[in-house]
Amino acid sequence: MRLSKTKKGQSSLLSYFSTDTPSKKKRFEDKAPEGVVLEHELEPNVEDVSGSSYAQSTATTKHIAPMDEIQRPSCSSSSTSQLEIGLINKRDPAHGPKGKNNAEDVFTLIGFSKWKKAVKVFEKHEKSNSHQSNNIKLNCLKEANKSSTVIEKVNQKYSEEVQENRLYLEALCESLIFCGRQSIALRGHDESTDSKNRGNFLELMKLRSKDNSLIKKFFMEHRKHFQFTSATFQNELLSIIGEQIKFHIAKEVKEAEVFAIIADETQDIAKHEQVAIVLRYVNEKLEVHESFVGFYRAKRTDGKTLANELKNVLISMDLNIKNLRAQCYDGASNMRGPYKRVAAIIMQEAPMAMYTHCNAHILNLCIVTCCTRVPSIRNTFFKVFTTSLRNQLNDMLFLKTLKKVSRALVVEHQH
Repeated sequence: MRLSKTKKGQSSLLSYFSTDTPSKKKRFEDKAPEGVVLEHELEPNVEDVSGSSYAQSTATTKHIAPMDEIQRPSCSSSSTSQLEIGLINKRDPAHGPKGKNNAEDVFTLIGFSKWKKAVKVFEKHEKSNSHQSNNIKLNCLKEANKSSTVIEKVNQKYSEEVQENRLYLEALCESLIFCGRQSIALRGHDESTDSKNRGNFLELMKLRSKDNSLIKKFFMEHRKHFQFTSATFQNELLSIIGEQIKFHIAKEVKEAEVFAIIADETQDIAKHEQVAIVLRYVNEKLEVHESFVGFYRAKRTDGKTLANELKNVLISMDLNIKNLRAQCYDGASNMRGPYKRVAAIIMQEAPMAMYTHCNAHILNLCIVTCCTRVPSIRNTFFKVFTTSLRNQLNDMLFLKTLKKVSRALVVEHQH
């Protein structure tokens, strides 16, 4: 039922405001502007894949659109059809094209009932986009429930990276400790990537990368933005390793309860006075250990300064000076003096720390005195020294000659 237009193109809707009889107004309720289709007028029967039919309309009662919502229809048929589709289709866009019945509705909204064609319809449904996308989502949900949440996966990945970094750092420390035990230098004259000999430490890391996949990943393939092989990191790692060694020595001394201290001052290559300190103790099996603690620079070599340095070292290692039972130094006056020397100052706080003159220093003084006063002894030691030096020089010359011969053989073989 549609309203007719007047000759001037105006809708008879204007007559509603006129003084017509109620019967005319009653007829208007069943009508709509031209080109507009009300929902309660639409009852098309649409057949689905199961063979059943149903009504597309969703309206249950008659409703007249308000006057301000009624729009004048366009003269073109395309715009009119678009308006009709907008009023008819209220479906979710995810279920299919607008205004059309989607075959997938029988699996999501309606329900399947045409079992004679079940195999054919199911095969077609398995190839549909909706079935494949939902299957992927279901598998992802199962996998997420099986493993863990996203946060747990991120934490797990972070923990794995931290563990790899720690293992690589442990490999660096092992190489540094090996070089330290063998008393070989770490650095090389030329540590560039093009150098044939980059130094003992870097060459050792390169050798270990052949049978260690983690070192190969970090050191050779540069998969990380850090390597920790520069001189700064080497010194820092050596300092940390030294502190750990001191902590281990202090632990053994505490288990022994009593200990002795050995110290001697000397100059380094820069003419700086430094004190070498060694702790002597026994373990549970009564095995004697002499553990070197370190070199400590002394501002002055008087008794008070050296004694304070020794006490500071014991305090830093958390050792009680009351447990000191012996102290061993050389026979210099600043060490063995009875009043304001090192031994006397230490005994003021540790009365049981008996002073002992170093036997090695006594032997050195005896040899010097003998060589000075007995010429035959001096000549004997001189002959031993020169023979040893000559052997070293001969070995060096032999090595140089051997290198020249090997190079000549290589060149001859190449030609």
